[in-house]
Amino acid sequence: MPYTDPQIERIGTACLLRLLYRENIKAAFPDIDDGVDIIAYIDREPGGFDATPLQLKCYREFGFLTDTKYMHIKGLKIAYIWHVDDHLKRRIFLMDYHQAEEIVNVNKWTRKNGRFVYTNYTTVLEKALAPYERPSLRPALFPSS
Repeated sequence: MPYTDPQIERIGTACLLRLLYRENIKAAFPDIDDGVDIIAYIDREPGGFDATPLQLKCYREFGFLTDTKYMHIKGLKIAYIWHVDDHLKRRIFLMDYHQAEEIVNVNKWTRKNGRFVYTNYTTVLEKALAPYERPSLRPALFPSS
């Protein structure tokens, strides 16, 4: 029996948390969902921290989504996880919200009500996302650390 969409999201969240923890990055969950799914943060000396808001998009296979409703969130990163339930095929792409928007604009993809959604594989999509594939999340989340 295939996983439901909420289960896919939970599996993707667990996958991302595992990667964050492996790189000594902590995570917090906002109590209100206004576009931020996870806040990734690291400790700084003396006594401070850096934080990055994350929007998570998880897919059984492939997918890409942008939505202008996220435009107001300063510093938002979007993590796209393909093949969340298959660790051998799993791929993680991480980029700034504005980089995701640029992919849509450069390819002249059409929006509907501020959203662009694509859930099929194409070589154009893969080539557009390839520069953002991340074996390690820390450099993209906290470049100065």
